This record gives sequence, structure tokens and C-alpha cells, in this order.
Amino acid sequence: MSNSDGHSNSDPITGGRHESLGHVGIETSDGDLRNVYERWATTFNQDIEDDVKYVGHLSVCQVVVQYFPKEESSGTSQGSKGQRSSLKVIDIGAGTGLVGSLLAPEGFSQIDALDFSPKMLSKAGELGVYTSLIEANLNEELKIEKSSYDLAISAGTFTLGHVTAKCIPNILSVLKPGGLFIFTVREDLMQSEELKKFYGFPEYLKELESVGVLECVEQKDEMPYHLLAGKSFDRALNCTVFVCKKL
Repeated sequence: MSNSDGHSNSDPITGGRHESLGHVGIETSDGDLRNVYERWATTFNQDIEDDVKYVGHLSVCQVVVQYFPKEESSGTSQGSKGQRSSLKVIDIGAGTGLVGSLLAPEGFSQIDALDFSPKMLSKAGELGVYTSLIEANLNEELKIEKSSYDLAISAGTFTLGHVTAKCIPNILSVLKPGGLFIFTVREDLMQSEELKKFYGFPEYLKELESVGVLECVEQKDEMPYHLLAGKSFDRALNCTVFVCKKL
């Protein structure tokens, strides 16, 4: 079986990450995108390091530790609910586990990984930092216990050719009231009028806020995302890290 670019689903990604994913865009289907990641899982981490020096996971984790300081830290935080080890966390679009590998050493010990690529999840599972691995499509209702997580995090999921803001209610459904969703949005999704309309940032968040679904606690712009231009970009890219609270 072949996907839309003519590759067999079992063929490995070759030629560098963005060279191979250059066709991914608004028209890309869930199935085609899953096939890309199934072929890419083995070399994903090295490819994004070599090609663009991806650091979106560092940016989101920087914000997470600010909102959930260690117990011995002085002061208070809107997101703090005690020891990090007591928090039940879900890593949305976990991929190969870049976010979990950073948060586990910081004391977050109850982290579940969610992704729609089994092979990416398998790579994440090899790290030994996730409590469970959940295969799911964010565009569908999540078959997870409602209101069961204290914190949802995501890095690199809201990007070109991937999910839109319309999946956020599905994510919020598994958060406890008052729980935070901290996530990146690649900056170009909020610069082009076409992409802003299609992906829904930040307007759809404002809609959800206006009807009392969530509160946008903070929006951190110009956070590092791609430090290098890479094969398919003419510049390095930043991202926005949003901090949203489920109401």
C-alpha cells in the first residue's frame, strides 16, 4: 500500500526530515500524516536536530516548570498543586517522548504519552518515563476517563499539516476543572491570514474563552522553536506557548 506521495508505508524517511515532509500542508489527511510518522520514527530525533535544531520541547517545558515549581521553591504559582510527583500529566502528541524526557528528571513521575503513530509511541516507551502509552486521534473523542488529568502539555503538535485548534475541546475533556493545557503553536500559523483562519489561532481560543470553556492565562510569544532554517525554510522559526486553564 502506498500513501499520497508514492512511498510505501514501510519505506523509511530519507533525505532529511523537512525535505521528506515538504508536501505536508492544509490538504494532508490524518492517514497520510500517520504514514509519514510511521516511516520517520526511527530517525526522527536525529533528523530534527540535524535539519532545524528543533527546541519546541525545551520552550514548553520551560513554561511548565515555571507554573509548577518544586515544593521547596518559595512563592506561589497559578498552576502549582503541590509536589510535581503527585500531578497526573498527559503529553499530547508525545511523538518520541522529547517532552517526557525533560519533565521526568524534574520530578514529574506520572506522565502518560498520547500520539496517533504506534511507532512513535514505541520509541517514547523505550525511554521508561511514561506510565502508559495511548494511541489516539485528537480529531476524535478521546476514549480516556474524563477530568482525570491535572496537566496537559504539547510541543510540536500545532504545526503545519497537523491538527487545528478545533481539537482543543477533546483535550480539555480529559483535564480536571482548573487543570492547565500548556502548548506550542508554530508562529507561521498565526502570521498568514489563510493559516490563521484554517488552524484557528488565536481566534478559536477566544471563542472558547467567551463561552466559559477555558481561560487563556498567558500567551508567551517569540519562544524558540527551530534554531536553524533547515532545508525547507528560509529562516529560523519561533513559537507561541499558550497557557490555558479549563473552567
